[in-house]
Amino acid sequence: MLETAEIIFRGEFRLVIPFSSIDAIEATNGDLLVRANGEESVFALGARAVKWRDAILNPKSRLDKLGVKPGMTVALVGRGEAGFADELSRRGAVVEDEDADEPLDLLFYAIDDIAALDRLEDLRGRIRPDGAIWVVTAKGKGAPVKDTDVIAAAKAQGLVDTKVVSFSDRHTGQKLVIPLASRPKAKAPGVTA
Repeated sequence: MLETAEIIFRGEFRLVIPFSSIDAIEATNGDLLVRANGEESVFALGARAVKWRDAILNPKSRLDKLGVKPGMTVALVGRGEAGFADELSRRGAVVEDEDADEPLDLLFYAIDDIAALDRLEDLRGRIRPDGAIWVVTAKGKGAPVKDTDVIAAAKAQGLVDTKVVSFSDRHTGQKLVIPLASRPKAKAPGVTA
């Protein structure tokens, strides 16, 4: 598995290679050769070898992984990470107040307990039909909100989870969207009701 900051191999044995430990990496004839901490590992990935090498050498930024583009309208709800609003602004996103009426492209919802998932119904009404809610929760064992909690709450509100990213060292983000079948149909040009 190619993760955000490491390669994880699970088979006859387990191997974890943090990107920070990689000394050299090559993609040749469908094989990914990784040299880390004096050891060499070869992964037979076929056409994916070049893609993995490029992703390891040029990792996406957090905002790239979250799909934040200049000009997007976003809001932050809950107590999120300090400095995240500034990071969004530097990207050129328009950061709205939590209670703004404008339809949002992205809404980041930082939570630390399951009861907070009850707000998803209200928050669903704040995003554009093609927008998304990123639910940001603590990582790891013992975290008060599990990914399965978010998935169940999303489903109950007519949302589906489409992506999970490592938001930070301590937090993960789950992307929730309105299913295509539930989005309002756009009228074809020149067609009147």
